[in-house]
Amino acid sequence: MEFPKASEDLLPDLYERLDEANETAESVLRKQFWIENKGNARVVVFGEATKDDFLEAMHEAPEIMVPFFMKISGLPSREFERVYGVKSVDAIKTWTQKDLRESQKGEVFAEALTQVLPDRLYLETCLYTFYLLWENDQRRHQRAKYEQVVRERLEDAGFPNRKGEDLAGKPDIVLPPDKPFKALGEVRDMHRKDFRKRNKNFDSEARRAKENFPDAKFVVVAKFPKHQIDNNRRELRDMVLDLNPDDIDAVIFPDEFDRLYELLEEWGISRSTPTKQTEL
Repeated sequence: MEFPKASEDLLPDLYERLDEANETAESVLRKQFWIENKGNARVVVFGEATKDDFLEAMHEAPEIMVPFFMKISGLPSREFERVYGVKSVDAIKTWTQKDLRESQKGEVFAEALTQVLPDRLYLETCLYTFYLLWENDQRRHQRAKYEQVVRERLEDAGFPNRKGEDLAGKPDIVLPPDKPFKALGEVRDMHRKDFRKRNKNFDSEARRAKENFPDAKFVVVAKFPKHQIDNNRRELRDMVLDLNPDDIDAVIFPDEFDRLYELLEEWGISRSTPTKQTEL
């Protein structure tokens, strides 16, 4: 089946990995579980599977099948810990020196799967669910990676900063690191096609920043694909600004960091001695 690839232009390698992961998941399901034909569809009969069936499936490809079963179960890691006492389930996928079939954690997790999964699920439903949910996870990882690149770029240019995990709204960038804060920022690695759907929160983030720190400027660092910026720079900037024109003070693209440095100095943020330059 064909899976939606909303950000294929932005993250082509991600979708190659997802396609490979889904192929692996389907292969393991067909090998370890009973598959029924229902017309043109295929149904995975989890109701007849034992704890050992799940253990064997996860042992065959732990880096794929552990998150696969977590995703299709509908339970996050914290619920497996709260209900079944299995801590850090997701970490099982990284085991290289331990056989999960012989571990208490692996056995408890597998037993939990026999209880939480329905007796039957369409094979396509399993694969589609896994694909979409794992895509969301990887996009978050990609965004977090880009946030770090932006913070390092600012640091290298002489602008000490940090992530505001302890502040209202948890801004991605805080300058300077200590009060009084003069600029707060949000970082997004995104695509024009799904912009409106995924970035409505810019409005609330900008508003919350101004409510809690009225004297601080609010800047958005927006990483669209290069060809989109080259062809539609003004339109993309307006798309972001229009979400909250009163509270968003600037929109910066990856090739505009010199302009960001100028703005920070205009806003009264002193620049220390620059170090190396981090590539975006």
